[in-house]
Amino acid sequence: MPNRNCITIHEGGVMLDPLQIDLIVAHTVSVRNSRADYYKKFSSGVHGINRSEKIPEYYPNYDWMIKLYRTVRVHFDQKIVPMELFDSRSPNQTEQERKWLIDNYKLITGPVAMDYVNTVGRCFIQGNFNVSFKEEDEDFVLTDTTYQSYVNENFGPYGSIMNYLRNFLPSIKAQDANGVIAVKPKSIPTTIDEDGNTVVSSVELPEPLPYYYDTSKLVGYKDGVYAMIETTEKSVVTVDGKPQNTGWVYELYDDQWIYRIVQTGVKEDETYETIPWFNHEAAEVPVKKLMGVAGIDDNQIIYQPPFMLSTALLEEAILDNGYLQMIKAKVVFPHVVMLASECEFDLATEEATASCSDGVLKGTYQDGRPYSKTCPKCHGQGMISRMAPFGQMLIKGPDRFDKEGDTAISEPIKFISPPLDAPEMLRAEIDNNISKARGIMHLNTTMGEAKGQENATATAKALDLKNLTAFVAPISSQTWEIGRFVYRNVGIQRYKDAFVMPDVVEPKEFDFKTQSDILSDFEAAAKAGLPSPVMHELLRMYIKSAFHGENNSVKILDLLTKADRILTTDQDAIDMGIARGEIAGWENVLHESGMAFISELISNDKDFLEKPQDVQVKALKDMAVESLNSVKEIKRIELEESVNKDGISDVEAEARAKLKGTVGGVDGIISINQAVFAGEMTEAAGEALLVQIYGFEPEIAASMIEKGSPQEVRDRIKRIQDQS
Repeated sequence: MPNRNCITIHEGGVMLDPLQIDLIVAHTVSVRNSRADYYKKFSSGVHGINRSEKIPEYYPNYDWMIKLYRTVRVHFDQKIVPMELFDSRSPNQTEQERKWLIDNYKLITGPVAMDYVNTVGRCFIQGNFNVSFKEEDEDFVLTDTTYQSYVNENFGPYGSIMNYLRNFLPSIKAQDANGVIAVKPKSIPTTIDEDGNTVVSSVELPEPLPYYYDTSKLVGYKDGVYAMIETTEKSVVTVDGKPQNTGWVYELYDDQWIYRIVQTGVKEDETYETIPWFNHEAAEVPVKKLMGVAGIDDNQIIYQPPFMLSTALLEEAILDNGYLQMIKAKVVFPHVVMLASECEFDLATEEATASCSDGVLKGTYQDGRPYSKTCPKCHGQGMISRMAPFGQMLIKGPDRFDKEGDTAISEPIKFISPPLDAPEMLRAEIDNNISKARGIMHLNTTMGEAKGQENATATAKALDLKNLTAFVAPISSQTWEIGRFVYRNVGIQRYKDAFVMPDVVEPKEFDFKTQSDILSDFEAAAKAGLPSPVMHELLRMYIKSAFHGENNSVKILDLLTKADRILTTDQDAIDMGIARGEIAGWENVLHESGMAFISELISNDKDFLEKPQDVQVKALKDMAVESLNSVKEIKRIELEESVNKDGISDVEAEARAKLKGTVGGVDGIISINQAVFAGEMTEAAGEALLVQIYGFEPEIAASMIEKGSPQEVRDRIKRIQDQS
């Protein structure tokens, strides 16, 4: 027990009063020492220790929470060997085999852990969430010390809060649901006052950061009241009259202060000094549990990591993989069975005489006492090898006492290894257990489709997607709750009353479908003739998946959906609409060149996508109209430049030449002839049509207007064409 009279409480505004702090420290030290005594007795094998005796705990279920953490952590860290799995040996397993399994342990469940972290990390895909910062004090803007710049660019080793939440938090949260994140300054900025004293700086801003402490370090906790953390730091204390760096240092957090509880003086006296280290003024304890699947025991909330649900199956897979590797080693290096000769070693010394009998030298000392020692020749085996120095086996031939010798033995040496059906069984068990573990957490494999989903119906896949969303949604909600906690406490500790909390909008949907899944849905929707809004939503999902939710891609898609009303219309329907005048020319240009127009607009104005959407749509339409007009002008110029000496463009002349030779063209000439001689048009009008439409010279046109049968007219046309 600590010496309470030696616990110093410095003055300061606190929620916990000095007596409460005294009691918290006393309890912590008492339990720590009791636990140390228990484990010391247990490890030394003291007789009479009650192994069923309950280990002293800092608070109820403390050890159970640690077990939850360590059970899950095994699957995330290759350095940790699951000793509990290997300590309980199988009935026929030898100690050598157990040691071999430990020495050759491989983390085969790591990919499952990685997929879990990646899956729950979908809540941080760009476009799924939003953090909007508020206007800040001008002094911070002028000195480049704004909250936004600190949490987005200068956030210690993490770079930014978002980087911390995205790349660090998911993994530790997956492993340690009852561990905590504590927000505190990495140091207290100080300065020297006029009297030469070191005081807290009123100019330099503190740099608060989140710190993770696993469950075992949380040695005192009452939700919303306080948190007591055992640090790795050591203080200088006196041991046997000499200073040593072995003193205990704790941190105590309440809703106003962070205290340092430092051991001082002689170590065995258990004297502690309580120092109010930092007044955070957050009106909340700046320590938050990582959370998981919540349960209640004795009115205490206990969190279980969701990954814990699959650990039993994954442990089976680890064991089976160890057995499989051992069998493979035994197959490659099998047991050798060979002939041996009976050991006939004789000992004759001045001290004793003896002969080997079943590996034991038995005889008498010179004074008559019985002699018995392990035979040095056969090492207690009673048999000696027949292998020659260079690996030959010596076979005894027949002699007058044994007419056959060893020649009757068909296999003087053979190799024995485990049957090969065992590895097949183990491989199947490993795959089955890992597949079931994935199924519990609704995880797809990193190599493609979910195990067992190869032949699943569309309905089954849709249900699996809903189950996966239901599994991830509460994890995402807790993760963003921690994110808001970090944003809030960092801001308050650094800026106090000047801090304005940003708006943090957590995701409402998750990007689980693959691009091929969405394309299949798109194809099915098109065949079913579903309305445009459905097609637009599927297209939005596809682009979002293709660009991994990158913000600009989502904004671009939203813009295209708004500006291009024929975005999801097939080409045949577009061509028909243009022919009927239902689709304007500029709309078709926008449809075909929308992405290029947007790229050009962004290139000219990097903030283009931040403008109101109606402004963006108008800019796109204007570009499409301008582009269409430019194309028309270019074609007009080309047409003018191609006009020949007769005032007819090369294009028109070519068209006329082609028309003359077509069946339709010949029929047209015949119809003109028949109309002239039927009195339906004058001869001059007929000649004019032949000149204007078919491009004949006036003289030739006049010669073609003659009465005759259709066949006669055809023959006349052919002769004229051949002559020309």
